[in-house]
Amino acid sequence: MAEQRELTALPPDYYRSIARVEQQHWWHCGMRDIAASLLEGRLARDCQAVLDVGCGTGGYLEWLKATGRFARLAGIDISAEALELTHERVPDAELALAGASEIPFADQSFDLVALNDVLQHIHEDELAASLAELRRVLHPDGALILRTNGAHHSRRDAADWRVYDTQTLRAELERGGFSIERITHANAVLSAWGELRGRAPRLPGADSHGIPGPAGGLATAVGSRVLGLEARLLRSHDRALPFGHTLFALATPASRPRSGPGEFFDEESVRYDNVYEASSAGGFILRARLATALQLIGDGPGNVLDAGMGGGRLVEELDRCGWTVSGVDISERMVALAQRRLPKRRESLRQGDLEALPFDDECFDVAVTTGALEYAIDLRQAIGELTRVVRPGGRVVASFPDYAAPFTVAQMRLWYPAVRLVKRAAPIGRPSPQPREHLLSPVAFARLLEAAGLVVDSVVPLGPRPLPQVVARRFARSGSRVAELLATQLVISAHRPAEAS
Repeated sequence: MAEQRELTALPPDYYRSIARVEQQHWWHCGMRDIAASLLEGRLARDCQAVLDVGCGTGGYLEWLKATGRFARLAGIDISAEALELTHERVPDAELALAGASEIPFADQSFDLVALNDVLQHIHEDELAASLAELRRVLHPDGALILRTNGAHHSRRDAADWRVYDTQTLRAELERGGFSIERITHANAVLSAWGELRGRAPRLPGADSHGIPGPAGGLATAVGSRVLGLEARLLRSHDRALPFGHTLFALATPASRPRSGPGEFFDEESVRYDNVYEASSAGGFILRARLATALQLIGDGPGNVLDAGMGGGRLVEELDRCGWTVSGVDISERMVALAQRRLPKRRESLRQGDLEALPFDDECFDVAVTTGALEYAIDLRQAIGELTRVVRPGGRVVASFPDYAAPFTVAQMRLWYPAVRLVKRAAPIGRPSPQPREHLLSPVAFARLLEAAGLVVDSVVPLGPRPLPQVVARRFARSGSRVAELLATQLVISAHRPAEAS
């Protein structure tokens, strides 16, 4: 068994403190009520097997046992102390010292797998393996019930601590081979009150460990009432709460894992490349993006990398401008198109991952990426890679969708989900639109660039048609945020500061 990672900075009485409060405190009781509402009919089946991953001190297993529906109870945790406390509560449970990335049970052996306040702590290096393990031990007709912390925008404070939004959580689970049945925020009213008092999910430590303190009679009455109302509301399958510092998901094993960007663009390579010639809004925005990138990069000589080069249209133009070009794309068919377009640079155009660029440090004068970052699984890592391969004083030119624009909001929230729903029912014709992984605002995206050590020099808004684009650029020059409402894409030029002499 691989060595298990312990949670850091926990108080010495952490697990015993949990054991004291989790059966009676209104928050824990309310969370179980909400879980029962989401599970609904699944808790009515007899002779089931359940696995609690990160079972802690056994409160959740004890609750499930009390339903009388589970003939087999099992739990794993990375803490021997926690497992001892679980054994005291549920002596007939099968318990093992293990993490989520190496679950010591057979394939398809559980009808229900629970994961409560664990996902956010799984080290990012082990996340994919952990989700694969959860799926492996689930029966094909089984379900995963998951609770984690939540916010409007996802946040990463450490390699083993994150805050999820619904979009990021959904994408994470779908990449792991799950189909989402329900996803909802919870604890909405009390979280809103907490926001007003400056309280939000944060990295655990000695003074912030997530264990509720003693609750008085009034707090218990109000908290129990509010969470009870949420639980009743969520009994309806078509309801979800839009805000709360807690996120729930109910998911089932997908018949096959979702294809990633590489497979999608392999299937769509020729059609996507041909859109550059189309008179549609899509064709206009692709041509405008290419022209803007060329303008920001300027003429060579020098070494330039196009990361996510697609069919090679930009590398072809950069070659004409005197640059020595290299390019990578995750799609094998896109790489083949680019090599046919620029055969003299064939060896420099290859398949590669934006999040693990196959180049040495500081080997390019410019790194450009257009239409690619929105598909990155780990956006911080992708931006870090672009920064790594650029020399001090070099530049990064990157495009990113303007998710604050009404056009983009309608496309992402209404049109694309509707198309995916239809495609699931009738999988004919073209593939479903590839989900975007990070619906960040322009300001949040710029902060990611700055966090990677880049200095933003200019932001050029692109509209879906000539008139809105002209208007957006006029507002952008005046510093007005109206430009963000008219644009659908932004092209940003940034530089890596030269090292001090």
